[in-house]
Amino acid sequence: MKSVETSLVIDAPTDAVFAVLADLATWHTWNPVITQIRGELRVGAPVAFKIAVVERVPPLRLRAKLVEFEPGRALAWRGGLPAMLVGHHYFRTEARGESRCLVTHGESFTGIVSRGLPARLLARLTTAYDRLNVALRDEVLRRRDAS
Repeated sequence: MKSVETSLVIDAPTDAVFAVLADLATWHTWNPVITQIRGELRVGAPVAFKIAVVERVPPLRLRAKLVEFEPGRALAWRGGLPAMLVGHHYFRTEARGESRCLVTHGESFTGIVSRGLPARLLARLTTAYDRLNVALRDEVLRRRDAS
């Protein structure tokens, strides 16, 4: 199994961070990586999204199924071609005191093709997910400061 994992501490409570993650309708306004996402926050519901991993390359259109939704704690989906290549994309939030939150964001890959995923692609995903984390932090702080 190949995987990437990133994390970032945000100076906001976990509920504020998760409120932005759960607001799928606005992801296109702040998210530079998952530029569009549609779906219901219900385990088993389909999710359709566009993901732009490499700048200046058109986003990929993908479909997945929501496999985890725990308000304030976890959001995850899984999709791909069974036995060939399946990605499990996740966000986890964990309180760090009363006013800070650790966001862990990553993806694990399974299936025959996953064994041959090049290190270069995994590095690009890591960079993209770091970029998404920073954009998430900025949106959380923007909403906090606007209220």
